[in-house]
Amino acid sequence: MARELEPFGDGYVVAEHHGHWAVGWVDGYSVRVYEADGTTLTPAFVRLCELQDAMADYPSLDDDRYSELQFEAAHDAIEQEGQWYVSDAPDTWVGDVYSWLSEHMPDELEDDGQDQGAYPSTESVWAALDALGYLEPDDDDDREAQP
Repeated sequence: MARELEPFGDGYVVAEHHGHWAVGWVDGYSVRVYEADGTTLTPAFVRLCELQDAMADYPSLDDDRYSELQFEAAHDAIEQEGQWYVSDAPDTWVGDVYSWLSEHMPDELEDDGQDQGAYPSTESVWAALDALGYLEPDDDDDREAQP
């Protein structure tokens, strides 16, 4: 949305952020509706209406960006789950685990149902690290301790 409204500038669009300690926060935009003549709709308002109509039928304005965000979230989750078990693995270990999961356990890379990207289980990350030979030698003894 920000990318779509950016060309109109401060005279027509202002990004807003409001927060309250008790009820949370909201982000949005203030959009000028009418030109100075009071009857002509601003290009920013027309574009906002077009975007709302598009999102009523399909909830993503940019599938490529959405996929990129999901991919990044999955990588972050893999790193969070696996960081405790690797130290001498190559810098590419997160991508390697993602690729291994994609090939061997693709269900682990499905969206988590919260629309925040995949969050592979500890067991699946462990399995990938093991198969790729990235586990620390003493981690094999701790396998039973894993959830």
